[in-house]
Amino acid sequence: GLTGWQRIAAAAGLGVLGASALPPFYMLPLLIPAFTGLVWLVESSPGPRRASSAGWWFGFGHAASFFSESFSRRCNGLEAFAMFVMIVR
Repeated sequence: GLTGWQRIAAAAGLGVLGASALPPFYMLPLLIPAFTGLVWLVESSPGPRRASSAGWWFGFGHAASFFSESFSRRCNGLEAFAMFVMIVR
């Protein structure tokens, strides 16, 4: 199975994939592999701490993708990055 950074990257990538179902993309079929992958990561976790870590990184990837898309429509690239850093911080 996946360990370490591979697991974190997979969870965040699945979160980004899940965010593609939101406006303006509306790619709803991508929710199936996104949440199936999340369930697989949680079920294959050796303990509750790793399972919650997978969920946290999924949520982080989902939020990062959603915020970067929504802010990039209102601001230029550097301003969108600055706003994201302010939110995360």
